[in-house]
Amino acid sequence: MRKDGAVGRLLGTLAGIAGIAAGITSWLGWLTVSPSLGFPTLATASMFNRVLAPREDPGFRLGWGVLLIGLTAAALLYVVVTGRGRIRPSVASGIVYGVVCWLIAGAIVMPLLGLALPTAQAPAGAPATPPDPMVGSFMMLHLGPAAPAAALVAWVIFGAVLGGTSQLSDWSRDLDGAERRRALVLAGRVAVVAVLASVAVIASQRVAPAGASPTTTTTLATGPVEALPQGASFVSVIDMVQAPGATLGPHAHVAGFAYGRRGVETLDFGGGTAIGVGPGEGGFMGTQARHAHVNADRIPAAIVAVLIVAAAVVMCLALLVRWRRAARLAPMALVVLIAASVLGVWNPWSNDWLFVSVRPASARGAAMPLPTSSRIYESPDLGALPPGPYVETLREITLAPLAEPIEVGSIGALVLLALEGEVRVDSADGTSRIVPGGATMVRVGSTIRITNTGQGQAHVLSFAVEAAPPAAEAPMPASD
Repeated sequence: MRKDGAVGRLLGTLAGIAGIAAGITSWLGWLTVSPSLGFPTLATASMFNRVLAPREDPGFRLGWGVLLIGLTAAALLYVVVTGRGRIRPSVASGIVYGVVCWLIAGAIVMPLLGLALPTAQAPAGAPATPPDPMVGSFMMLHLGPAAPAAALVAWVIFGAVLGGTSQLSDWSRDLDGAERRRALVLAGRVAVVAVLASVAVIASQRVAPAGASPTTTTTLATGPVEALPQGASFVSVIDMVQAPGATLGPHAHVAGFAYGRRGVETLDFGGGTAIGVGPGEGGFMGTQARHAHVNADRIPAAIVAVLIVAAAVVMCLALLVRWRRAARLAPMALVVLIAASVLGVWNPWSNDWLFVSVRPASARGAAMPLPTSSRIYESPDLGALPPGPYVETLREITLAPLAEPIEVGSIGALVLLALEGEVRVDSADGTSRIVPGGATMVRVGSTIRITNTGQGQAHVLSFAVEAAPPAAEAPMPASD
């Protein structure tokens, strides 16, 4: 009996720890994949970053650390209060607690973040821009009524899971040895299946490495630009990651290119005109051409979002109705909830693309447009360039292992970004080595040599800004 009591207490403790983990991961997982169901993106961690570390990218770890500490503190507060007998641990009390957390977060925390970082007012006559998901407001209503609805679902699941696992923890102490063994065996089997399914899903999203190919230069996209930004300007490379179903825009900005790295980035120009940019492809956006960036691959993420809600509902219903086999069903549902939530946080269906453009010097270090975007490269000032119009061109250079160096020339500004492999760039300014993610700018009018210095294939992204060739003059009409 003493042994059974000790085992029951151990299982109860494990259930409580699993409940805290499930509450936190389900909150994060649901809000990560909820855009696939039409909800707006809620970038809580990025809001903290903008306030605490405004010069850092949205994905900076400080914001995530603050968010995780806050969620953990909220979970432990419920555990402590119920442990002292102030509140009876149950699904119902957990849901009430989740609603209270939702009210505090939406009515107090979010407005305070908004006051700490007020939204910049657009100048009169400027084109309308979409609301910023990284700025706080009362209940985040500036993103529409779906924003507080998505947050409410997250907090209700958070509280219900905490209450349900606390109740399950109490039940586990009263089970006999045979019932405990059956519950653990079933939960273990479900855990194994969930882990294998998650690994298979993540592995299926990984792009197989390309086979060896000869040295080539491929033009991905090109487009005309009437004029560059006034004053000093530089070349900017930003890495964008969009959740399934998320939309950035519609908006308009300087001319630039989208280069696909994973998934499909859809450039929607309205009126039925759209361009899909897949891995290794490029798409051009003209100056002030109104468009939106869309990740349309929403179905797998939507399934995960529904699974998170369904697993939480099944677990809570089993405990609410006190079904005889709740001790078996609830742990299995808890395992499925954790697995689906972790998969949602991982979110392998997000796309990944680069935005390459010439931006004004005032945009250096500016706030990133997406909660998961980051700066890859900001070049030195371009300096004096001939008057426009210009042609901007995006190319991908592939260098086979041990291949001969290739020469690249440009009559304008040229930026090289290493996508894969290591290369050496020799120019009149000297020699530079570029590792994956690194970049360099070549002096206007220089001819350079690019050498693959690694053991594998190398891919280099080339962005050139050149003066447009003069238009051919129309022939004079023949005289009679």
